[in-house]
Amino acid sequence: GNLNTLQIYDVSSGQWMSSPTPPTMQTARRELACIAHEDILYAIGGWAGAYDAAYLSSIETLFIGNDLAEIENGIAQWSDFEGGGLTVDVYGVRAVAYGPLILIAGGHSESGVKFPTVIHILDTQSKSITVDDFNFLMYGASGLATIVANSEWFIFGGNNGNTITSKYQFLPLKYPTANPSSAPSFSPTISPTLSPSDAPSAAPSTSPTAAPTRFPTTDNAYDSFISVDYMLTNLSMDNVEELSERAVAVITDMERMIERGYVEQNDIVIRYRDFWVQIDSVNDYPVASLDQSLLDATDTIKLPSKISCNEVECNHLMSNRDDDALSTFVTSELRSYLAAAGGTSAATETVTFRVQSTSMALFRPESSSEQSSEQLQADVGNGNNVNVLFYLSLALIIFIGSCAVLALCFNDGVCLRIPKVPGLGCHVVDDGNYRSVFVFALHLLDFLSDINLATEMWINPEMAVNKLLFILGIASVVFIAVPYCVNVYHASKIKQYVEGNECAEMHFERSTAFFAILVVLSGGCYASISLCSSNIFGISMFSAGLTTTELRKLRKIRVSANVLLENIPQIIVQIIYATMVIG
Repeated sequence: GNLNTLQIYDVSSGQWMSSPTPPTMQTARRELACIAHEDILYAIGGWAGAYDAAYLSSIETLFIGNDLAEIENGIAQWSDFEGGGLTVDVYGVRAVAYGPLILIAGGHSESGVKFPTVIHILDTQSKSITVDDFNFLMYGASGLATIVANSEWFIFGGNNGNTITSKYQFLPLKYPTANPSSAPSFSPTISPTLSPSDAPSAAPSTSPTAAPTRFPTTDNAYDSFISVDYMLTNLSMDNVEELSERAVAVITDMERMIERGYVEQNDIVIRYRDFWVQIDSVNDYPVASLDQSLLDATDTIKLPSKISCNEVECNHLMSNRDDDALSTFVTSELRSYLAAAGGTSAATETVTFRVQSTSMALFRPESSSEQSSEQLQADVGNGNNVNVLFYLSLALIIFIGSCAVLALCFNDGVCLRIPKVPGLGCHVVDDGNYRSVFVFALHLLDFLSDINLATEMWINPEMAVNKLLFILGIASVVFIAVPYCVNVYHASKIKQYVEGNECAEMHFERSTAFFAILVVLSGGCYASISLCSSNIFGISMFSAGLTTTELRKLRKIRVSANVLLENIPQIIVQIIYATMVIG
């Protein structure tokens, strides 16, 4: 059976104490938490028998004194902790000391939640025990291992009823230590001093909420956020009235429910301080301005929201979240919440919470303050280079397009005549194919836009965790590189393609370097051949002498190397990517 005995081992003598017999606990128990703190031994919770009613919430203490003096004198006796017991009957609970506090968590219970995530704080100086309203375990389990190191509480393993988990969790400790005050109160204060005013308020609050996080910070403490649309359905008129009358409080409580819903998921390991759920509006009404007009709403309420977090945590949430599990958890919590607020069971049992949509991309909020030139340079290096590439490409296309317009004017003799340049054979012509310049510009624009899209995909922070995005990024690069290599191969065979046309053979022999530069820059062999045969401005570099029939035969290069290998696959990639972003 369960034991109430205490055994003491004397390390110096290497023997177990036999006389006098150590005092026995008032209640025999097993699977309890035991900890010694400042000459007092604490026995916390446990199990006293074979039935559910034997789960214990009581705490017993034993004053052992210096060098066990009280025990050796036969004076020491176990007694109930004067501050009371735990709020739940639990066994397999664990305790750890931090300053003047004993932190108690974990265990298995049959009253309410089987594996509670609540944290109890036992203050050894004020002889009180309270529940931490701001922090919870990320998952409940019995038989945990726990330790405090570097002001962080580490909790390992445990049994959650279904499996023995290999997870670990940790909580940065912000509880007051004994210094600089010997008995600090919990935040912010229950009994404010009279100074600086005779009747100070309890501000910021005597019962502060957990918002914005369990350890409040400012919004810009996070570098990313996820846009989420939640939805409430099957609301009764009483439910809507409750929301209208106490909008801010209800929405704040819902935000905390959602946070707990994410933390409770088995595949997510995250601390409350690492993310912040904010409901931005209710049916497009700002939360602070909600009033009785909401009573005219339907039984469905939309809740556009955002989850602020750092990039790593956002990636983790996006890749491991279970929207169905979150919906089930918050629905259950919300129904209990509304029922506790006075709603009837019939009015609350149909209320349903669900996730309507979640953004794929992780957006970084911009600071409202002016950025320095150094910050702007950093932005260019951290993602805005995509915009820089786009604007440079656009400027280049506009320049080439302007050349096409000038070539058209030059044909008609209305443009300023370009003086003849030795070696270039520049003279006014009436057969310059200015359309070839437009075709080359469009091909260059298509090539650069493909590169721009691939760059946008690969700098997306979700690339590391989104398999479909990763596949699209690979496909985008492949369908740029393969057609590019094919076009370069065709360009190396240009002399064979124009064999029989002496003028063209001599041209490409003389202007090989210029032709190669065009192909390398544009990734298009046929567009470069057409431009070199356009005869614009009468410049010899653009006068290869290929006939219309010969150019028509060479179009097969464009069909195979550009249309089939590049354009069609890239269109498919762009459609899928656009669908992901919109979805």
